[in-house]
Amino acid sequence: MKKNVTRLRKKLRKHPNSIMLMSYIIAISTASFFPTLATTMPYIFILIIPILILILNLWIRKTLKEIWHDFRSTNWLKIILMVFITAGVVAFLTFVAAEGKVESNNSKQIVMMLSKYWYMTPYVLIVAPILEELTFRSSLYAVVVRVIGSVVQNETTIKIATYICVGIGFAMVHADNMMAIYIIFSSFLQWITAKWGLKYAIGTHIGMNAMSFLIMFI
Repeated sequence: MKKNVTRLRKKLRKHPNSIMLMSYIIAISTASFFPTLATTMPYIFILIIPILILILNLWIRKTLKEIWHDFRSTNWLKIILMVFITAGVVAFLTFVAAEGKVESNNSKQIVMMLSKYWYMTPYVLIVAPILEELTFRSSLYAVVVRVIGSVVQNETTIKIATYICVGIGFAMVHADNMMAIYIIFSSFLQWITAKWGLKYAIGTHIGMNAMSFLIMFI
């Protein structure tokens, strides 16, 4: 049994980006296929399915030992600094874009959902940021780089085009009225990933969500 599991894992590890993208699509679209079940038991689609998909993708990519090593070797002060810098920039851009009124459709929807489904909080604060970073910063970025790189030779052009494409995808998923801000936020997280690694983008994203959560409910 253990040998079969190890063999399966080796096969899945050959296609981590494709599996991540497909599973993320499943995570965000499953509820639309089962509207009645989504209404009666929303926690299945809001919390359980995303967590299972996250566990699957982490299991494919790394062992618990590797995850623990990454966690222990993280420079948390760097993450805290990135969170405050990102929060300041996003808050300023949001304020300017809203002409003095800091409003966001995505934030309003989150407030409404958390008011009704309090158990979605772990998803908003932890599960969603990790899923999104694995999907956009790692998997989608790798796919888009490969596609654009097949027709464009200049590395700078490839990077800029990929940042924009991934940012647009990131913004569309959040379905907000301030898409440009999400594209900028996505690009900054992509830069953090390239500079220090994916775990720092995940940490920054979690920190931003936590800060937004506190602002919305305190």
